[in-house]
Amino acid sequence: MIRLMKIIFMVVLTALAVLNSSCSKEDKIISPSNEGFIALESRGIRLAATLDLPAGEGPFPAMVFVHGSGRVTRHQFTEIAKWFAANGIAILRFDKRGVGQSLGEYQGVNAYNSIAVFDELADDVLAGVSFLKAHPKINPGQIGLYGGSQAGWIMPLAVSRSTDIAFMVSLSGAASTVGISDFYDQIAETMANDEEIKEALRNFGNTHCFDPAPYLEAFTIPALWVYGGQDKSNPTANDMAILERIKAEKDKDFTIHLFPNANHALVDVVSGRQVPAAEQCVLTWLRDHIHLL
Repeated sequence: MIRLMKIIFMVVLTALAVLNSSCSKEDKIISPSNEGFIALESRGIRLAATLDLPAGEGPFPAMVFVHGSGRVTRHQFTEIAKWFAANGIAILRFDKRGVGQSLGEYQGVNAYNSIAVFDELADDVLAGVSFLKAHPKINPGQIGLYGGSQAGWIMPLAVSRSTDIAFMVSLSGAASTVGISDFYDQIAETMANDEEIKEALRNFGNTHCFDPAPYLEAFTIPALWVYGGQDKSNPTANDMAILERIKAEKDKDFTIHLFPNANHALVDVVSGRQVPAAEQCVLTWLRDHIHLL
């Protein structure tokens, strides 16, 4: 099963929130009512969600948090959601299908079921987008997606199905096929030589299954990717090569940042600490692209 040995992406989100918690704007604290229960409807089942709003009347830009792998609940994103709300961005977070208070069946992902599972999870994300679009405090023209790792496959698929998504932010998010990423996950720890890894990936002959590249090639929205050069879960070099090719050939508004010493969780492998610039990189990009004050 893909990502059995990988860090669930909520670790990245939570850690990034803690990094700059001291920099939150005191005049933009979220209201106590933000922890309320919201029921989203997707494919006939209920998803349990929470909306974190900045203080004030709005309308605000907003992001739907998209899960990485594992059984993830909305409460695991509480701190990062508060941090974004303090910086003027509303956040919709929900329990993954079949997890927490969300109904439906949870399914782990592998190369063989990835197309069917991502098809379902992308619709769950779009249920969140639809909710935000109808909310009186949300700017319907500034709704984006934010997630990482496995979300790197789900978000492009969701974007392909909606004209209501204005931007996308991906941290350690996959851009290679599921088969390639899963294969890399198996060999990265045993092959220390980068050239050996590249050769192994070039000669990969098993099933690829879900491939995000066609969806990325059709993008008409700006997107940000943040990667770690020491990622042993996602093939960063391969992911970046795909994105750079699409950016050049299709003239896309893609921004790609690499932190050479960071791992999948964007932790510096030398110091053992989160990379402070990664979190600031995201906020700076958001300010440039959705015109935050």
